[in-house]
Amino acid sequence: MLRLIVICLTILTLSCSGEDAPLKLAVVIEDWTYEFAPQSEAEIPVQFICGGDKGWTGEVSLRIQQGDRVIQQWDQPLHILADSSASAVFRIELPQEEGKYELVGELIHPEGRPIRNRRLIKVKKPLDLSM
Repeated sequence: MLRLIVICLTILTLSCSGEDAPLKLAVVIEDWTYEFAPQSEAEIPVQFICGGDKGWTGEVSLRIQQGDRVIQQWDQPLHILADSSASAVFRIELPQEEGKYELVGELIHPEGRPIRNRRLIKVKKPLDLSM
């Protein structure tokens, strides 16, 4: 339900700009998991939203980074209709090293500027309770 509300509010905000409004784009990482096990796999859904009279087509990405250092990146093509959204699911593998990282969802606006959403995550070995 929260996902639907976020998407509707974002589309409403992006589309209430009047006629001939510039293309407005948004990215929402829809996974709220904070802690992952090292080298585990996860499927991360990312919503890409387009407001305006024109759609958007291009490459979208999800990456894991630590500071400015990109650890891994996954790319896929995507088409978003005008005043709509499209979802991409990225199958990722988490780093082997424990630590704090960022998930960064991104697309590039036709004007060349990146549109991003960031989510902080932690890679940590699970507690061993088998004593």
